[in-house]
Amino acid sequence: MYVVESGLLKLYKVSPDGREQVLATCGPGYILSELPMIDGGTHPFCCATTAWSTVIFIPGAVVEILCGVHAGCAREMLRIIASRMRSALELIEELSFSTVRGRLAAYLLRLASCNQGNVNTACVRLPASHEIAAQIGTVRELVSRNLSQLQAEGVIRISRRTIHIPDLRLLAKEAVRTSRSPLEGVCNSKRKSDPESQVSCCQQPVEAARRPKSRARSGRKKSARHAALVSR
Repeated sequence: MYVVESGLLKLYKVSPDGREQVLATCGPGYILSELPMIDGGTHPFCCATTAWSTVIFIPGAVVEILCGVHAGCAREMLRIIASRMRSALELIEELSFSTVRGRLAAYLLRLASCNQGNVNTACVRLPASHEIAAQIGTVRELVSRNLSQLQAEGVIRISRRTIHIPDLRLLAKEAVRTSRSPLEGVCNSKRKSDPESQVSCCQQPVEAARRPKSRARSGRKKSARHAALVSR
């Protein structure tokens, strides 16, 4: 097991096409490799330092002895795993149910929480576009485009490598407003991919338009028959 003594590390996964998704960033006190200690499997992610770091290595046999002797050590391990699972679920929810704009706003809010100036404003360092893209699960072109849109709308101000957030509440509204409903996405994708649903939707107005005509024709036929009987 590893314990971060100083510095900063990132945990990430890499797709077969080389795209990187950052799972978490960890600083002093963060514990790594707790899952292989428990299930004996491999590491579920990659790890790299983003700053000069010092990491303490603790042999697995020592951890097992500590958990066997001290019940509090085992409880702390369970607490750490539960916290990691909760963070993973939150990341899945954000990547699945939020738009790029919403994820970007939420990411800027997380940065602002560490560098908040006063109650409602903040000033944060602007990371590189590819770093932001790896954090929020998108590509750097979309990051640049959404940053420009937020700046044009007055939500943020970008000056060189610094982002000024004049109103954190407005940015928080962007993070909530641009989230999409999972059911809405499923229904829309089903309508677009299902040709039968598109045909049925198109047929409904056509059938409705035909009904008045058919009724009018039947009415004209009845009146013609009545006139013929009267003439006879």
